[in-house]
Amino acid sequence: MKKKALIFLLFFMLMGMVSSSAMAEEAFFSHDGYSVYLTGYEILRFKNTNADMYLYARIINDTDRELSLLFKDLTVDGVGVLGTGFLSSKPHSDTGINENHEDDASALIITSSDNAQAGTAALSSARRLDVTLVLKDKDSEEELYREKASVDLKELEGGRHIEEPETEPVTEPAPVYHVLRQGDKGEDVKKLQEKLIALGYLADKADGSYGPKTAAAVKELNEQNGLGSSPEADAITQDMIFSGLANPRKEPEIPLVIGSSFKWDGVPSVNTFFFRVQVTNTSSTRTIRGYELSLYTTDVWGERVADTPVYTSTKTQTVRPGETVYCDSFNLGYLASVYTVWVGVSRIVFDDGEVRDVKNIDYYSCVIK
Repeated sequence: MKKKALIFLLFFMLMGMVSSSAMAEEAFFSHDGYSVYLTGYEILRFKNTNADMYLYARIINDTDRELSLLFKDLTVDGVGVLGTGFLSSKPHSDTGINENHEDDASALIITSSDNAQAGTAALSSARRLDVTLVLKDKDSEEELYREKASVDLKELEGGRHIEEPETEPVTEPAPVYHVLRQGDKGEDVKKLQEKLIALGYLADKADGSYGPKTAAAVKELNEQNGLGSSPEADAITQDMIFSGLANPRKEPEIPLVIGSSFKWDGVPSVNTFFFRVQVTNTSSTRTIRGYELSLYTTDVWGERVADTPVYTSTKTQTVRPGETVYCDSFNLGYLASVYTVWVGVSRIVFDDGEVRDVKNIDYYSCVIK
């Protein structure tokens, strides 16, 4: 009897040590006898589609009912993503979920929505997960508890695994990108410029210098791909570009825009002046053979200068992709009354003969004095 008692004593001591060891780790979520310990995660990245994150956990349920932990309002590195499924556990259970899917349990799946480049890029280089956790009774759907939580994925025990489908094997680890901005120079800038040129956002050469044209190209790429309007190429922007997920540039309907620089020369003796405005061809592929500008003037009060019409002038001037030029001079009168000149593009003609008329002209204002 003493021998059996000793065996039972050793058994319960061992179970206590295992339980104490498990509980020594800090729980990701804990409430009233229910605890969740994150054990690892892996990311499955598909070429030209979305990415999935599989989040694994150990769940200890010391309550008398079956519980579910829902993940809501998920963001990865500040970018909104989707969560599918939930972590569920039966009463008085200790369920382990790991990379081998032991105990026949399912992992929580976090995914970017279809064609959401920002979510895909964030999941592909995930560092921080923020979430609202909701604990519910699985049968009654009664909400028992709610809290916000964060996890630093870089410190999560169990490591990080990036995989491709078997038909698309990973050839190298995911690169680490540093923010590139105007004024930067080097090989990283040159590689970025080469991609911008290939995607149609930059009509220039790749010289490794992040100047105003490169900044404008990055700004337009971010805008056309739903990443805001920053002229900087951060890690998300670069990952999207170099992973082949960026949308090619969509050409504007009217690719000729008025610049911020203008020139004017007054001739006081005849009370008139000559006015030239800067124009830029924002197309990356098409040459403009000619264009028409519409122009009018206002006085210091913002009123149309008396007896002055809307001037329209056709310029037979070639403007190549990405090129900026000054138009031929307008000869305008009423120098003494003019305070502001308003000028806009009303028509363009491409080198293949196509003509486009502007329905709603955007006028740019130039203050003369």
